[in-house]
Order: sequence, then structure tokens, then C-alpha cells
Amino acid sequence: MSALLDDFIRHELSDHLVGLIKATVAEAQINPEIALREFNGNVFDLAFNFKRSEVIITNILETDSEGVESLSVDQFLTAIGAPRIT
Repeated sequence: MSALLDDFIRHELSDHLVGLIKATVAEAQINPEIALREFNGNVFDLAFNFKRSEVIITNILETDSEGVESLSVDQFLTAIGAPRIT
């Protein structure tokens, strides 16, 4: 697991946010018109691109490339303990 993802999980992730993410992914699976969804936190922003099956995690306090990470939706869901709903 990358340092950025680990920091996000330790500092920003909550049961409430996991529930919102799971609901958003489930909605995107039902409705293919949903292309993008964003979640803005205190330090980390998440951008889901469902057309590319990608999540971009951004540490808004980091201005360099180390503050941004891209991974697949499946990898992200597994990392936060919310396996993809099929």
C-alpha cells in the first residue's frame, strides 16, 4: 500500500465515508451515465472516474506529484475494506 493511500485510510476514512463510497459505486454500476463523482475531505479529495474505473486520491496540502495517486476502483475498494459490489 502506498504512503498516500495509507495516510488517507488512517486520517480521513470513516465508516460513514465507506458507506457513501459503497453507495456511489453501487449507483454507478446501475446507472452507466454516472461518469464522475468527487468526495472532498479535510485533507484528502477523492475523484472517481467510472468510465476509466479509476480513483484519484489527492492530498490537498501537498503541491507536488507525491500528493496525488491514481489506482483502480477495485484496488481502492479492497484497500478500504469495501470489496466491489457485483
